[in-house]
Amino acid sequence: MKRWIFAWLGAPVIGIVKGGARDALYEEAVGENAAGVISTGTLLALLAGYMWLLERRWPLQSEREALSVGAAWAGLTVLFESAFGHWVEGESWPAVFEHYDVTAGNAWIVVPLAMAAGPELLRRVVARDAAHHAHDAKAV
Repeated sequence: MKRWIFAWLGAPVIGIVKGGARDALYEEAVGENAAGVISTGTLLALLAGYMWLLERRWPLQSEREALSVGAAWAGLTVLFESAFGHWVEGESWPAVFEHYDVTAGNAWIVVPLAMAAGPELLRRVVARDAAHHAHDAKAV
């Protein structure tokens, strides 16, 4: 579990690189709200791939462990994003928290939710995949 907590550091790197790509490639063309939705979807796909690689490398042993990692990742993500938005990007605290307001068209809330659920979902997918391959191997 400690490896997974440390591996969370890869998530902000993925997010920052993805954000730079959004700014450079499509935000001006599609507008801020649409770019936010596209960017969030892209981030979710990249994070899912990252978590899948982590689960393959360091399998989580139980649902409890995976949910604990997910809670830690979600908390770290909210802390990082809030601090980064306020102290690096210079946003006011109300502006930082507005990113979580789905009624304003913001999709960001799904990222910490995905961080919370992702490790357990990926643990199940990888376990199911391994069981399926084991079953196929026996059938051959």
